[in-house]
Amino acid sequence: MEYLDKVKAQLKKMSLEEKDAWILTQAKLISNYKQNDFLMSLSGTKKIINMPTLDDIDTLCTRIETGDIYLEYITHYHEFDEDGSYMDDWVVWYNDPFSILPMMRRIFAGCHQLVMLEEYQTVYDLLSRIFELKLFIQEGENSEDAPEEEYIELSDSKIKEELSYNLDKAAADWIISFIYLTTKLSDKDRAEKLIKMLETSISKNLKLRILKDLGGTEKLFVSMQSALEIAIADLETQKKEILKAGNRNRKFFEIEDKLTRSNELLIDIRMRCLERKKIKQMESFLEDSWNDVCEVVEWLSFEKDIDDQPEIDTVLEICKELVQSDEIQYDEWQLRKKVLTDIVEHDYYDNLGASDIMEELAEKLCTNDEEYLAYADILYINENKEKAALLYNQHGREDKYITYLENHLGSEQKNYNALITYYNQHNQKDDAIRVAQLGLKNCKDDLTDIFIFLLLHTRENDATWFKKLFASAKRRKNVDMIKIDIAMQR
Repeated sequence: MEYLDKVKAQLKKMSLEEKDAWILTQAKLISNYKQNDFLMSLSGTKKIINMPTLDDIDTLCTRIETGDIYLEYITHYHEFDEDGSYMDDWVVWYNDPFSILPMMRRIFAGCHQLVMLEEYQTVYDLLSRIFELKLFIQEGENSEDAPEEEYIELSDSKIKEELSYNLDKAAADWIISFIYLTTKLSDKDRAEKLIKMLETSISKNLKLRILKDLGGTEKLFVSMQSALEIAIADLETQKKEILKAGNRNRKFFEIEDKLTRSNELLIDIRMRCLERKKIKQMESFLEDSWNDVCEVVEWLSFEKDIDDQPEIDTVLEICKELVQSDEIQYDEWQLRKKVLTDIVEHDYYDNLGASDIMEELAEKLCTNDEEYLAYADILYINENKEKAALLYNQHGREDKYITYLENHLGSEQKNYNALITYYNQHNQKDDAIRVAQLGLKNCKDDLTDIFIFLLLHTRENDATWFKKLFASAKRRKNVDMIKIDIAMQR
């Protein structure tokens, strides 16, 4: 039996006297400062005991709107922080002399309870007005500087911190109340209004998928998708016009913010609200599959906890299908190169745990030396020079491989050994000796192989140098003398 059913059953068992006695008991237990609220709740003047009355809320909003009440801006320069670390920055906070924020907190908590009581019109009206409020700011008496803005919005991070209430929860209550109030509106009208609500700063953290649990229909989501696609196209046009004029003003950045949010909402509809139908859109299996990958990756970019999203498995599965396919190698090189570039530029999607399968896919996209060298160029441009150098060496551009090694002789032995081996195999003894000597001078890593090369060379050509090298090897810490002794027995 549900909780409310149990309450109703119990009330039926109780006489009027028993009910009155229970109410009086609760009245006696109520705190002194809440007694008037209890009486108003009992008389029906208000439904939520801890919530201000509608008249009090109206007065609060009016005083905020007229600037009669405000927040005080305080800032002080701090050379050091509380721990004594050098800071050299200004610390900003807001005083609340009229207790605006505690009252707001009570309103939001009360609205959440009103949603539970299905008082949707009251909640929608209250929150619609409150979310449009701008809190005026005045410089505090002890502030060392004046504020740059005249007002601050509730969605500002500093206000959210002082408010001590989850504004995402309040925004969700606003959306919920609208959904239940507008069941008779057309899908088009509901969609347009919902998008406007979700694009406000107060709702910036909400995901459109919350509408699914509120009975959002396929038609509603399709309407929202269409409206967003039109809005995005219009914003893109405005952005291009501003760029063409060469004037990146404030409006440009506002458009960029709107585009980001609109794209986030659109991708959320496609990923979580509409049934994802696997329909082949392109002639190419590779292009079609990679578009799916890009869509999932874009959606994941808006998620806070990527590791917990099952869509990561979708990316891995698509890439596995591509690797196993023989079709993709017959696609035009420009398409394969585009996918290859995307993979490299996103560091093989390592943030999704997809680096292994992406590396396999990158290899599968190349079919000849020319394409592998183009792959190497992409890697080099994107600062993955070591991998690029290996590909250059494997596919006919040894000159680029050697140039890389020569320019990256640091403190580790790997590049010294590779370069010595190359020069030695190509009968460039002088260059091999030069690199080996540089290694003895600069390398802080294992010097064993470098010593072995020089010792084998000098043993037959320069006995004096051989003895000096052998003595030096014994004195060095990063040398395996057992390995050297074995090499000398050849």
